[in-house]
Amino acid sequence: MMDRLLEKILEDVKESSIDFPQESLDLAIWDKKDDTYTLREDVKKKILGVLEEYPDVSLLEIAEEIHIVGSLCTNQYLDSADLDIHIVPNMEKLRKYLK
Repeated sequence: MMDRLLEKILEDVKESSIDFPQESLDLAIWDKKDDTYTLREDVKKKILGVLEEYPDVSLLEIAEEIHIVGSLCTNQYLDSADLDIHIVPNMEKLRKYLK
C-alpha cells in the first residue's frame, strides 16, 4: 500500500519545494578565498550602476544601507535565482526628493 502511495505522489508531484543545497555560493556572483566569500567586483559595479541610474532619483545617493538578500546569499540557490537588493534609505535625503 505504501509503495503505491509513494508512486502516486511521485507521479503527481512535478516540483518540490525542497531545494537541495549547492556545494558553495554561486561563483558567478561571489569570489571565494579560503572559506570567505566576497561579492565579485563586476557584480558590485553592475548593482551600483543600476542604483545610480534609477529614474528620478539616484538610489545610490539616498541609500543609507544596501543589502543583498535571498537564496544567492546561501547555498540553497537555484541557477534561475535572481539577485535581490534591499535599500534602506536615508530619510533626510529621501525627503528632498519627495518635496
